[in-house]
Amino acid sequence: MKLVTVATFTNAPDLYITKGSLENEGIPCFVKDEHTLQANPLYDIAIGGMKLQVEEQHAQKALEILKEVGYYDKNRGSSYDMSNIIKANTIGKIILAIILITLLFLVF
Repeated sequence: MKLVTVATFTNAPDLYITKGSLENEGIPCFVKDEHTLQANPLYDIAIGGMKLQVEEQHAQKALEILKEVGYYDKNRGSSYDMSNIIKANTIGKIILAIILITLLFLVF
């Protein structure tokens, strides 16, 4: 069974809402890096967020559902390669990086 990442998230509520939408349509979902980020949220930038994954055979249908519920970037096409991974809360990641860099400069 090969898993494909169809979306990434920086917060658990958005992840669970989206996961529920897919499971409601009969698509089994798996979450990668969920516990790592709950234990240490500062790892978010390093590991790229929590990844919502589905089996490869369900990937196309999952992306169609994500598009319907508004979590799919329409400008990226409809295939499920790495360029189509959804980046939720990118602005939050940028802000966190700026805060961390600022803190480093203040400490040193």
